[in-house]
Amino acid sequence: MYESKNPIDELVHLYVDGAFDRRELVRRVSKITGGLAAAMAVLGGFEVMAQTPSPCPANIRVPVDAEDILVSDVEFDGEASKILAHLAYPKNLIEQQPAVIVIHENRGLVEHIRDVTRRFARAGFVACGVDLLSRQGGTAQFTEPTQQTQAYGRTTQDQRRADLVATLDYLKHRDFVRFDRIGVTGYCAGGGNTWDLVVNFPEFAAAAPFY
Repeated sequence: MYESKNPIDELVHLYVDGAFDRRELVRRVSKITGGLAAAMAVLGGFEVMAQTPSPCPANIRVPVDAEDILVSDVEFDGEASKILAHLAYPKNLIEQQPAVIVIHENRGLVEHIRDVTRRFARAGFVACGVDLLSRQGGTAQFTEPTQQTQAYGRTTQDQRRADLVATLDYLKHRDFVRFDRIGVTGYCAGGGNTWDLVVNFPEFAAAAPFY
C-alpha cells in the first residue's frame, strides 16, 4: 500500500494512477519547488517520467450504457453508514453467476474503477465496485485528487474491512450471484485491502491483488 508523506511522491503517484496529465503534474510540482527548472530536475529522478504513457485502448473501456450489461449505482447497509457501490453484470442471465468485489486505489471509487467494474461484467461476472469513502459521503464529495487521497487516509483498516465484509454479504444475497463463488481484486491500496480481506475471511473463492 502506498503511504509516502512526501508531497512530490504523492503527486507522481496520482499522475501514475491517471488523476491528471503530465502538464498538470509539472505545474503542481513547480509550485512546491518554486520554479519549472527545479520541478523538472526533481521529476527527472523518477523512473516513471522517462516512460512513454500507454493509454488504455478505447475499445477496452465499457460505457455505462453498454447494451450487453446492466449497470446501476447501489447502496446497502454497512457497519456505520450506507455503503455506496457501482454494480454491473451481464444482461439476460439464465443462471447464477460468480461475483467479484472490485477495490479501488487510495482515491476512492473514481470513474476509472467504475469502468474496470464494468469490464468484469462484460467478462461474465457480477461485479461490485465498492466505495470505501462511503462513511464520508462517498467519493463524489471529493472532486480533487488530493482531497480524495486525504479522505482515504482518514479511513482505518478495521473500517475498510467491515465495509468490504458488508459488500460480501450484499452480494451473497443477490438472487443472481453464486454465493460460494465470490472473489475479490484490488489495485494499489486496494491490493493491500485484498490481502487483508482474504487472510481474515478464507471463504473467498479467489483473490487477485494488484500489486
